[in-house]
Amino acid sequence: MVEKFQVWVDKLPFFGKNILDKVSKNTLNRVHGIKVSLFDGRIGIDNNPAENPIRPNVIGRKNWRFSVSEAGAKANVLFESG
Repeated sequence: MVEKFQVWVDKLPFFGKNILDKVSKNTLNRVHGIKVSLFDGRIGIDNNPAENPIRPNVIGRKNWRFSVSEAGAKANVLFESG
């Protein structure tokens, strides 16, 4: 099924800076990863399970930049950690 989809996307008549051309090229660039994920179910199709645990730290880091004082930074840390 993936092979048929790949052939279909490859034959799409989009060229140039058309958004559909960019999408079709992006799809063709990712076909290998899709095939690997379908062949071995242990391999996820995305990396969300790896990103989700670090997301609170990244969001907190962005918020902590705006701490005006040391006391404000401590309050942000306490608030973010729950």
